[in-house]
Amino acid sequence: MGYKKKQNSSNFVNRLLLGQDCIFDAAFEVFTPRWTAQVLFCIYLDINRFSRIKQKLEGISDHILGVRLNKLIENKLIQKKTLGGEKIYVITARGRDLVEIIEDLARWQSQK
Repeated sequence: MGYKKKQNSSNFVNRLLLGQDCIFDAAFEVFTPRWTAQVLFCIYLDINRFSRIKQKLEGISDHILGVRLNKLIENKLIQKKTLGGEKIYVITARGRDLVEIIEDLARWQSQK
């Protein structure tokens, strides 16, 4: 079960308004929650099983990892597949595009 934000909080209202008025905010919301980009990069690097991702990202809880994976699937950045009886996660073309954008942002940030 995913976490539901309080709909009467000022943070929720601000995000709702920004999401309606600013396409950039809506785009950043896809990958800026804590751990999301790291999970996406694991899958991009073929660290694609729940247990392997959890092992790679020390400190992430099972619950948060599950929530992040489900959100990445919902945003069509990854797909969940079964291979040899095991569930794996595979990055989509849309996910690869986002990885390139994040890498470009990281390069930009390093040019201070």
